[in-house]
Amino acid sequence: MTFRSRIFWCFVLAFVGFSAWARAQNTAATGSTGAAQQAGANGTAANKSSAGGTAAPMARPHLAKQPPPPPALADLQKLLNLMRQPRTTPQQVKQAVKVYSDKYPTSVYRESAYTLAMRFAQARRDYPDMLAFGDGALRVNPNSLVPLLTLGSVIPQQVHPTDLNRDQQLAVAAGYNQRALAIARHFPTVYNGHQLSPQAVAQIQKEIRGSAHSSLGVIAIDRGHYAAAIQQLQHAVANDNPQSIPADYYRMGLAQIALKQYPAALASMHQALTLGANIPELQTLGKAQVKRIHHLEAGAKATPQG
Repeated sequence: MTFRSRIFWCFVLAFVGFSAWARAQNTAATGSTGAAQQAGANGTAANKSSAGGTAAPMARPHLAKQPPPPPALADLQKLLNLMRQPRTTPQQVKQAVKVYSDKYPTSVYRESAYTLAMRFAQARRDYPDMLAFGDGALRVNPNSLVPLLTLGSVIPQQVHPTDLNRDQQLAVAAGYNQRALAIARHFPTVYNGHQLSPQAVAQIQKEIRGSAHSSLGVIAIDRGHYAAAIQQLQHAVANDNPQSIPADYYRMGLAQIALKQYPAALASMHQALTLGANIPELQTLGKAQVKRIHHLEAGAKATPQG
């Protein structure tokens, strides 16, 4: 199912350090320019006052030159610019990331380079490359939050019942989500040098839990652990973002159908349809499941008990 959308907030968060540096440079430049303009204005007024309204020319104040970004950060921006070009090919991105990683083998920004490439591959539905780049980021930092949540979410959706390594893939995805939940429990107030408010920390923790519990619910359904899936999806509904909650309810309904909890399943599907009114794919699937529930419920009532 492809109607669930998440992770973007986390992707942005991963680059708080980069954004903070850029903001600092812009703030410094703007502050210097503002001071120069104010000085020029005050000087002009004073000259007009002392010279009978005729302004004397003023020398332009010298603006302090801003330090350039570290080479690894500057090259990371070039890598990002390459990925933004519509004609950039996956092979070009692979080569650029390899060159970057070889050039800066110990740089903390390698994590960001792999994460950017993972997002590039994900946007193109290139699952093998997305998985490879995500693994690269996690080799640099095993607690890299964006890859953990991205791979933990996407892997279960890519697993097929006939895959020989199906159980192994689901176990890996479950481990990623559990690791993300552990990070959420002790999320720092300072992230990439950026001070977060208590409200921001709480919101990030909530988003992480919503994403992780939702994915763990999908994994539990794939494993046939329907009661566990319902528990995970209930946690997801309590924490997830509004765009993802309809899918959580839909999957909860599937688990309830499997357990023959038809009234509860019907309620979940109606919640999914109501909250996901603007998601065409969900509307089609949800309405089909409602008909199925009515059919199964009627069959259960017609079957003699005992």
